[in-house]
Amino acid sequence: MTVRSYISFGSNLGDRVASIYKAKSLLENHPQIELLRMSKVYDTEPLTLDESDSQDRYLNGVFEINTALTLHELVNTLKGFERQMGRIPAKKWTSRIIDLDILFYGNVVFEDELVKIPHRQIIHRKFVLQPLHDLCPELIHPEFELSIKEILENTSDPLDIRTFDC
Repeated sequence: MTVRSYISFGSNLGDRVASIYKAKSLLENHPQIELLRMSKVYDTEPLTLDESDSQDRYLNGVFEINTALTLHELVNTLKGFERQMGRIPAKKWTSRIIDLDILFYGNVVFEDELVKIPHRQIIHRKFVLQPLHDLCPELIHPEFELSIKEILENTSDPLDIRTFDC
């Protein structure tokens, strides 16, 4: 049995485009993951903890996959990909070579010390909502019972995002 899942990606260190395509390749080559589609890529203003935190802009988007991995296996696989690509654990909202987060894992609603599904910040992040909208505007958020289109239309996120050709 496979589960349809959506994985956000983000990169703002080094060769951002190469990092995205390396992550895509790792997903494509995993025996228990079928990469279905990739959203457009967006150049986005970074989320920062305060005004003194200067960061480069991110490239963000979303992968749509089918996976035979359990939720925790998928979390561990994505964290392994991040380590393989050179990500070093750091404080929240800091620059990174790659960030891979599970947004949705089927219609599962789940939380433990390792993961919260659906991702808790989806509704506040235009840089996640817009690429999700590219792939699945009618997908219903299982907790809020609103479509991605409806959530995007009502988000209060002020951050600047722009389509990026890569």
